[in-house]
Amino acid sequence: MTPDDYVVGHVGDALAHAGMSDVNAEVVAGRLVLTGHVATPARRDEVTTIASEAAGGLAVVNELTVLPCPPPAAAEELA
Repeated sequence: MTPDDYVVGHVGDALAHAGMSDVNAEVVAGRLVLTGHVATPARRDEVTTIASEAAGGLAVVNELTVLPCPPPAAAEELA
């Protein structure tokens, strides 16, 4: 196991513990790169914070996509 593998595993465990299963971490050129999807900008920031704390000093590059939330459909009428 390389040090990069350890960091990726540690970050993955921290994210999984926080319930963030649609996020991937990979060490590229000495930086931790996050990819995947989250529901809100706040969740994106939370992922960055968790990953930074678990990354062992590596710079974190957040490439997460915030999924768009379509407007609600027309109100349903009850009979």
